[in-house]
Amino acid sequence: MNKTKAISIAIILFMSFLTSINIYKIVTVKGANIIVDDSGGQDYREIQDAINAASAGDNIYVRDGIYYERLIVNKSVRLIGSGQGFCIIDGNGKGDYVVDVQSDNIDIIGFTIRNKKVGIGINVNGYNDSLIINNTIRDTQTGIYLINCLNNSIYHNNFVNNTRNAYDDSSNYWDDGFPSGGNYWDDYTGKDLNNNGLGDTPYNIEGDSNLDNYPIYRPMTEPPIASFNYTPLNPYTTDLVEFNDTSNDTDGEIVSWFWSFGDGDTSTLQYPNHTYDNGFYIITLNVTDDLGASNETSRNITVLNHPPVAGFNYTPSSPNDLQDINFSDISTDLDGYIETWEWDFGDGNTSNLSTLFHKYDDDGIYTVSLKVYDDDGAEDTISKQIEVSNVAPSAGFTFSPYEPNKNDTIIFQDISNDADGYIVSRSWDLGDGTMSTEENPQHRYSYGGTYKVTLVVVDDDGATSTFTSNVRIIEKSAPTEDYTGWIIVLIVFIIIFIALIGIVFYFTKKFG
Repeated sequence: MNKTKAISIAIILFMSFLTSINIYKIVTVKGANIIVDDSGGQDYREIQDAINAASAGDNIYVRDGIYYERLIVNKSVRLIGSGQGFCIIDGNGKGDYVVDVQSDNIDIIGFTIRNKKVGIGINVNGYNDSLIINNTIRDTQTGIYLINCLNNSIYHNNFVNNTRNAYDDSSNYWDDGFPSGGNYWDDYTGKDLNNNGLGDTPYNIEGDSNLDNYPIYRPMTEPPIASFNYTPLNPYTTDLVEFNDTSNDTDGEIVSWFWSFGDGDTSTLQYPNHTYDNGFYIITLNVTDDLGASNETSRNITVLNHPPVAGFNYTPSSPNDLQDINFSDISTDLDGYIETWEWDFGDGNTSNLSTLFHKYDDDGIYTVSLKVYDDDGAEDTISKQIEVSNVAPSAGFTFSPYEPNKNDTIIFQDISNDADGYIVSRSWDLGDGTMSTEENPQHRYSYGGTYKVTLVVVDDDGATSTFTSNVRIIEKSAPTEDYTGWIIVLIVFIIIFIALIGIVFYFTKKFG
């Protein structure tokens, strides 16, 4: 707070103190006490009813509230409100005046008097010696109107937003001297160069050259009370934070708001919304009331980061130990992005890539874990069990000779293989009741025929495979002679014999 502002506030507080002394003197004089409360429970609900019932010299105390009335004060009473802004007499835009003074020695203290730019706030016509102090008179055509009257004292009042603040064609008092001062006039154009809280030049009262010799430079007012809350109370970066102004002004109304959200952004709305990145922020609200007084308050807010959500897929869904498995990151971060990946494949291998291929050396059940970090350093981990299956062996054999005779020695050759391991055992069924566990057995069959030979192999993971093939054994018989040559010779002989007979027959017939 600068020195000038501090001096001004001190002066205003001092003048308020002096005013309170004057009020104390007034309200402690003798007279009956009448209490008005618009919510009930006291003597009267309406001020005019209390005036009508009062006697001269009575004190009429008016509690907080808005009283929509037009008053005729025709007795020497003391009207004492609970304070500017707290106790409001509102003419509601009707009639020629809000308060019409129709008696001498009337005190009007501690009210806000208003009338929607219509009529007169306080009208004094032909009556004297009244005291009008510590009020706010606003939103009228003429704030206070005095004609044909003397020795009325009007000071420590605020005149705000009236078409004409005051008119006086008589001789009345508009200040309480130095340093107590006069009134606050919102149309005052003078300066306060010595910073004593009073204008350096008088304020001219329209009418008959009356002056407020010590116009108060700033309104006689209580500053507003700045306050606010926000929802949600523990916001995340994805939340829209709603700020709710809960400020109040005891002697007027708040007319402007200035929010500083702590991240460089501001707003002049009464109920703004704002989004944040995660972090710690100080929010400040400065409010200004209709009399120019201001106040501010600050609150801390911690905006939370949404941690990432780890996730991954893999294909194929049922892999074996010969396949490359494609691991794909599907992690998400609502308020940022994934920055780091840490894979643990459960077999001693790791990776920092987002998407990759991995092949396991052997079948088994593996726990695959993925830990991810977002751009704010938050982390999340997901684990899945993956069952990697074994690839079964492939059984097979050959034999020689290919078409053996019975009692030939046949050699069986195992050609089985295991792509992801090795063969640990073999079981041969040679088709004639003979069994073998040799890798390459030899065998002789005693009889001809077709034999179904089966080989079952088992790999190092216990998987089996079977291969079957037929083996045909030829049965040997007694040797036979080949008469083909003799038959040919005989045929040739017969042909020659027939030819000779024909020749003989021919010559016999010809030659006799």
